[in-house]
Amino acid sequence: TQEQTRLWNDKQTDPEHHKNVVARPGYSRHEGGLAFDVNVGQFTEGQNKVFTLLAKGLGFDTLKNRASDPPHFQADPKKFGYKNLDDAIRQNQKNYNDGDFSKCDGGCQ
Repeated sequence: TQEQTRLWNDKQTDPEHHKNVVARPGYSRHEGGLAFDVNVGQFTEGQNKVFTLLAKGLGFDTLKNRASDPPHFQADPKKFGYKNLDDAIRQNQKNYNDGDFSKCDGGCQ
């Protein structure tokens, strides 16, 4: 959440410098360990397709309007046993702050 706050504040201060979408703190799937960004612009078209298929196989998908945030992959919190995004953020942030990474299931950035 601290990192999300920094990103949000930077975006508000200098929107031209930060081209990617930045969610308000407390609303980012990154905070719940349910999103990650990859510089897919460095991939060939074939590599991008393979990576996207692998991510989908693990429960992550791109945004419906991928052009708005091309490096972003995200998962539905309910598919990972959370009630909703707030629940995922709360649980994963607590685990992270407690240093208990055994409960993160790939999250707890």
